Order: sequence, then structure tokens, then C-alpha cells
Amino acid sequence: ERVDGAGSAPDESVRAAMRAVGSRIAQCYEQRGGGRRGDLHVSFSAQDGGRVSGAQVERTGGFDAALRECVQRAAAE
Repeated sequence: ERVDGAGSAPDESVRAAMRAVGSRIAQCYEQRGGGRRGDLHVSFSAQDGGRVSGAQVERTGGFDAALRECVQRAAAE
């Protein structure tokens, strides 16, 4: 689903994808973020049924490579 609303996935599929990816990313932050603050930009496509594809970490300002790798794996699961 495109942020501009031009995608074709139903709203519930987008919400399901966000819940799934968000909880896995939160686990990475809890395990590797060390309470630090920073920016984390992740892009992905939400498919029908809440499946995620094409996940990519775009930016991790303020975080190290270990967190970036964890987030990349978590978003791609």
C-alpha cells in the first residue's frame, strides 16, 4: 500500500502488516536499542492478508549496525 493511498491492498491488510512488523521491530529495539533515541525508517509493501514484502531499512540515524540488521530481518519475516 502506498502512503499516498494509491495502492490496492485493503485497509485491514495494511493494518495487519503494520501490527506484525511493528511488534517485531519493537523487539529489536528492546534487545539492541539500549534506550537510545534516533530515527528508524523502514519501507515495505503490504499484500492482501497482511503479508509483508520488499522490506528495506532506509535509515537508522543514531543506531548501530546490529540494530539495523535485526530490523531488516524482522521486517522481512
